[in-house]
Amino acid sequence: MKKRITRKLVATVAVAMLLITGAWAQLGSNLPGDGASFLTNWDSVAVAHVIEGHSIPLAASPDRYFHPNYNPGTQNYTLTAGFSWYWTVTTGTAADVTFSINHNPVGPVISNDNYTLVTVAAARTDASFVINVVEIAPQAWGACSDAGQDITLNVYEEPAVVFDPGLAATYEVCDVALLPATLEAVISGGWQNYWLAWTLQIETQDAANAHLEYYQIDKATPAVAPFLAVNHQVATAPATPDKGAIAAGNYDLVAASALADFDVIGTNTTIYTFTLTSINDQALRFSNFFALDGVETVETNAAFTYNAAAAFDEVVITVHPTPTTGPIYHIDNGWAN
Repeated sequence: MKKRITRKLVATVAVAMLLITGAWAQLGSNLPGDGASFLTNWDSVAVAHVIEGHSIPLAASPDRYFHPNYNPGTQNYTLTAGFSWYWTVTTGTAADVTFSINHNPVGPVISNDNYTLVTVAAARTDASFVINVVEIAPQAWGACSDAGQDITLNVYEEPAVVFDPGLAATYEVCDVALLPATLEAVISGGWQNYWLAWTLQIETQDAANAHLEYYQIDKATPAVAPFLAVNHQVATAPATPDKGAIAAGNYDLVAASALADFDVIGTNTTIYTFTLTSINDQALRFSNFFALDGVETVETNAAFTYNAAAAFDEVVITVHPTPTTGPIYHIDNGWAN
């Protein structure tokens, strides 16, 4: 009984010393965003996803008994000084994982911060890693620790997109029946919820291949300067991604029924140029968490990383006017009268 009282007394004295000396670690700037966005955008599921060669932030919730002031909901990330967090790779090749603290690489993986930025090597050799973190009390608290918490990082190849290999790079047609059955892009790599950026330009030429005008998708408003069809426009920094696909695989840029609208404008040769620009996915966007101007809730897709499309990134469909056969001339029936 006397030993228990002694241990309790030591702990009480330690608490008093911390309170009197103000031994707290203020880490309020380390986790971006306000309290509401932190609670909205962070989660404690046991599996996270990352693209090889990229990073994802992880934060271990500190023991509330030892860190009573810590409250992400109010953007208070104050930790009691002296505690540390030990991050290790327990499954997978440890050499393929780098832990960074405060966005800068450090030598040891023991940190006075309860969060880290995990970067997976581009030449990773494992499909997943198990990361373990252990909170370690300072000597004043007995230097105690438990078995820690695990999280599995599933690693994916970079998302990529290319036009269906069955498509030709160019089509020269004068009949809708000669158009490709579908206009598909093939998405590979990545995880899920892809954002695909692509453009469509419509222009007309005369019989001598001289440029005439550019048109929007409604083909109603000609212009002398090139621009992209408004229904399909995705600029380098799009306000809204043009197309989204849940899973990898073939993805229709244009519905088959819409291909029937690819005809001549007026009586001129009309050229439809489809260009795949870039792609990202949900796992790649996770890697931009700290990059969004320091706040994870910035609603601008320009801040996200987009991978450039593959080499076969353009399909050009040229629709020519169908020749109109003229009347047959012969010697006038009354000529020999």
